[in-house]
Amino acid sequence: MIIFKAKPAPQGKPCGRKGTVTYAIYHKEKDLWGNEFPDTDDCYIIVSPTANSSGDLTIDYLNKVYFPEVGGVVAGDLKEPCGLLLDAFRGHHDQKVKDVTEPMENLDWLLMDGGITPKAQPLDVLINKIFKGFFRDLFEEWSLRVPIHPTTGHPYPPTRQLIAQWVVKAWEKVPEELVKRSWEVCGYKSIESIRTDNTSTAFVEYTQAVLGTIVENSTAGDDGRMAWIDSWNDRQPAFPEDSNDVSWDVSDDEDMEDVTPAWSCI
Repeated sequence: MIIFKAKPAPQGKPCGRKGTVTYAIYHKEKDLWGNEFPDTDDCYIIVSPTANSSGDLTIDYLNKVYFPEVGGVVAGDLKEPCGLLLDAFRGHHDQKVKDVTEPMENLDWLLMDGGITPKAQPLDVLINKIFKGFFRDLFEEWSLRVPIHPTTGHPYPPTRQLIAQWVVKAWEKVPEELVKRSWEVCGYKSIESIRTDNTSTAFVEYTQAVLGTIVENSTAGDDGRMAWIDSWNDRQPAFPEDSNDVSWDVSDDEDMEDVTPAWSCI
């Protein structure tokens, strides 16, 4: 799910007026160069005033992304037993979220204690750095041929359409086997271990060198290996939204083609 910084649509309406971000997303408007937003099969795009998640957006994620991916909901419960691991972000344990998740008998709902995300969250431990590297490669490739604004003389910032496309393309390049392995390196049992009744509770601490070897032995390719080696992909913020030549914050009333919004994805 991609969250752009923008004013949400009025309550009860699918989008705002023409010229707003929600209108462009809903109607799949093209940018100046003909780029479109990805299909809904590839990603779910939403907006919030701060580009951050919340209780309401967590519920949107569950309904639009998680529940359909694990088989859907029937009569208020999941079809199959599933697990949901969330960090201590307050939007994840909002009462609205609990009202949806806690009644589900087929859902094991677990909130991690604050401060352990760098060790217990598979995305933080192994995947995010690879994703950032793939995303950065797409940005740098585009920056070599970016058009120049005729009035300001600055390069055009990437549009929302392009950013959304890059997010989808970067995630598609992350190997599935690396995602599975990221759970194991955080101490969670693999499916194979569960099936063979492995009862070991020993926790193995994976060093950065060992994690690098795991990436190297995966199908992430040379780009994935370079993403792991490059310390730039450890930095926060992850993407180049701080440069005035690249992007800046805007309101709905400004020309959406001339600026790049703040954004996040979950």
